[in-house]
Amino acid sequence: MSSLQKLGWSTAFERNWKIIDRGTLAPARVVVVDRGICWIRLDDGSEHLSQMTGRLKHQLGESDQWPVTGDWVAVQLQQDGPVMIHELLSRQTELVRRTGHARKDRDRHAERQVLAANVDIAFLTMSLNQDFNLRRLERYLILVAESGVRPIVVLTKTDLVTAVDNWMNEVKQINPSVPVLPISVYQQQGLDLICEFLLPGVTAVILGSSGVGKSTLINWLMGNTVMEVKAIRQDDDHGRHTTTRRQLFLLPQGGMLIDTPGLRDVQLEESSSGLEMSFEEILELEKKCRFTNCQHHDEPGCAVVEAMESHLLEPERYHSYLKLSREVAHQHSKKDKAASAEARKNEKKLHQGYRKILREKQRNRL
Repeated sequence: MSSLQKLGWSTAFERNWKIIDRGTLAPARVVVVDRGICWIRLDDGSEHLSQMTGRLKHQLGESDQWPVTGDWVAVQLQQDGPVMIHELLSRQTELVRRTGHARKDRDRHAERQVLAANVDIAFLTMSLNQDFNLRRLERYLILVAESGVRPIVVLTKTDLVTAVDNWMNEVKQINPSVPVLPISVYQQQGLDLICEFLLPGVTAVILGSSGVGKSTLINWLMGNTVMEVKAIRQDDDHGRHTTTRRQLFLLPQGGMLIDTPGLRDVQLEESSSGLEMSFEEILELEKKCRFTNCQHHDEPGCAVVEAMESHLLEPERYHSYLKLSREVAHQHSKKDKAASAEARKNEKKLHQGYRKILREKQRNRL
């Protein structure tokens, strides 16, 4: 395996590379993004501070399109100063969420945030204390399903509880096809299961709340203390942020792992494909209802209600589906409104330009 392939280079990126005018440019992978500062790694293993050319900034436009950790870029090396990024190669996958500055301003300030790019696997971590939350896990699964990345649930701190199988079964009821890995770094249990997925050339990302043990796990995988670890608050089991940047680690066994700051909130995109994949069992039940427009309340022959009454479908699971469906629909409506507003703005500019031309013609006649 070549040095580029160990960094995750594939035939897809090779095809993209042949499209651009390479010249003296070299391929590199973005390994750190921290408050707008970007570091890249070359095939020789060296890492360099980098910045985008003015042309690329103008071409990409909004900052949510700028390079993120995991991206592949075409760079120009310089003797003095930072490496210049000239091109951003097309992403194979990207993990995207919506963010807001405050819940009350969520609609007004929500923006698109790319968490990581060109990822193969997403480790969705929850610790077996007060952090355990199936409703939040559903959001993670939808986010990952939208991206085409393979999800793997990691239950950390299994040394804190008994009957770990019961916790695993709760997760599997949400999506039986998703692997669930119970681990304890403290007791060195289950860690070999994670290593089986981190093969050479494979890029994984680790997602979860602060305090679930992401930094501790990364330190173990690296065989060294590369991440600061802070104790969780004893009153509510919430963690303190130890990560402020997104960083790609090359693991000793050959795989790669992107660390991300703890996610307090996971707002969804406007697409419904991830929702449909994550709640497939409910969609299948809806197809079995007697009436195609069944509202799943008191209609006769409602398969959804029957499934809840017979305990085949948990009411909390169905209520979560309804809530998330409304959220996705709301995001979609906001996007349509934004697109309509932009269209009206562009149309207004066209009319203003047209009237300006008419005025100039009138003046020339005089």
